[in-house]
Amino acid sequence: MILHPYYLYLGLPVLALVSYWRWFYYKDPVYRFSSLALLQGNSPKGISKKTALFLIRLGTLAALCCALARFAKPDERTKIPVKGIDIMLVLDTSGSMMIFDDLHDQRPRIDVARTEALKFIDKRRNDPIGLVIFSGAAVTRCPLTLDKPILKNILNETTTETLSAQGTLLSRAILIAANRLKKSSAKSKIMIVLTDGEPSAGDSNPQFSIDLAKKLGIRIYTIGIGSEKGGYFTHPYYGVKKVPGHFNEALLVKFSQETGGQFFQAHNPEDMEEIYKKIDTLEKSGYETPIFARYYEYFMPFLWIAFLLLLTEIIVTSFVWMAL
Repeated sequence: MILHPYYLYLGLPVLALVSYWRWFYYKDPVYRFSSLALLQGNSPKGISKKTALFLIRLGTLAALCCALARFAKPDERTKIPVKGIDIMLVLDTSGSMMIFDDLHDQRPRIDVARTEALKFIDKRRNDPIGLVIFSGAAVTRCPLTLDKPILKNILNETTTETLSAQGTLLSRAILIAANRLKKSSAKSKIMIVLTDGEPSAGDSNPQFSIDLAKKLGIRIYTIGIGSEKGGYFTHPYYGVKKVPGHFNEALLVKFSQETGGQFFQAHNPEDMEEIYKKIDTLEKSGYETPIFARYYEYFMPFLWIAFLLLLTEIIVTSFVWMAL
């Protein structure tokens, strides 16, 4: 393919006209001498030096036109149809996410959720992914993006102290995430909501969030962390203590069922890993992504040809002057 064909459309016809005029209409200067005897031994045989220089210069200009036109060859291996969806991660960062659920793996819930989310992001190379976090407030930490290093960096820096407000504004976070997916042109849009607590007072109406998600064609996959038995917390003075804690399972099931998603419960880090693996097997909408449009350009080869021809002309011209 040619990225800038107008350089060829303009340049090559001009060169062709110049060549036509040079071959059929141009006349070398004629000098009259009283005797030709001295010049008989210098009669040119075959192509003249002037013609050779003209052809070299013509080739140089043609190579420059081709370089400016930017011939490119697409890499067919990268132009492949891929399957992808737009995904918003909605992560609970309230204080209860510092609880851990397994005495053999005492990582806080926030660390487990973050680790598995990072693995999930690595698997979804072709999917735009964004991040909304919530506790007593709900904010967008990262809009939909294909820049996975930036997203992973933001997620790594997200802790339970990122938002200072206390509480769990679950429905409001879903509304914010839905707003981020509102202008998405993807055929498939999903939201992965992860929480371990009960929605607090002042939260938005859950039904309004559900209706908006359904209207926008968003499937909500909910993950409830913990169990009825509660979890564990490491006290700075008393060591590991068992603490109560539960999430609103009925509400999470309602979010998922009414939007065509699915509800999961993670009792421990192993469950969390399996849940993200299941979500990764979701049906995807096929499309051809532009990030795979890779081209091999021939700008430099043509530029080198022009340079070598120009160098040849300089050398030939130098020898002609030396011969004179």
